[in-house]
Amino acid sequence: MLWFNLKLLNHRSSVKKIVITYISDNRTENLNFPALDYYTIRMKSERYLKLYGANCTSCAYTIERVGKRLSPVESVHVDISNSQAKVVFDSEESEEQRVALAKLIEVIQRIGYDATVVS
Repeated sequence: MLWFNLKLLNHRSSVKKIVITYISDNRTENLNFPALDYYTIRMKSERYLKLYGANCTSCAYTIERVGKRLSPVESVHVDISNSQAKVVFDSEESEEQRVALAKLIEVIQRIGYDATVVS
């Protein structure tokens, strides 16, 4: 679940700062913007993969390097101690992400490991 709180900080009847607070996955973050600038806020999304057979640092590096080449994947972080990969996308959930995730699993299988999406 994602929660937003928008706050306009006024000083002598003009808006000086915009503060957006969002809460996602038990994490709270404040975004502060000067009121005169325009920003596009892009939400990121994350998916997790369970990895099989990838149990060394070299395995993790290979999967991370290959994963970052896929669009719209922003980053891939492999935790070999938990046999999990965290895939961060640079946008909200979309069909493009599902296709990229399927391609990533296919590539992981081609290099000799296996992966499934964690719900």
